[in-house]
Amino acid sequence: MEKKYLYNKQSHTLHIKGFCHYSKGVNDYIPFLSEDEAIASDGRASLCKFCQKARDKKLEEL
Repeated sequence: MEKKYLYNKQSHTLHIKGFCHYSKGVNDYIPFLSEDEAIASDGRASLCKFCQKARDKKLEEL
């Protein structure tokens, strides 16, 4: 199963792979299978605002 969430431990920001320019081609982020798994790892993790907008837009289209 592909890990879709990428966590930047320096900024405590969680990115969804391919949803923003920060998540493309980055190798030093920590990969996770789910948003909940990343938040459980570090309670300070929060979703990137660009990824949040893209996710909300995709959910509206469904």
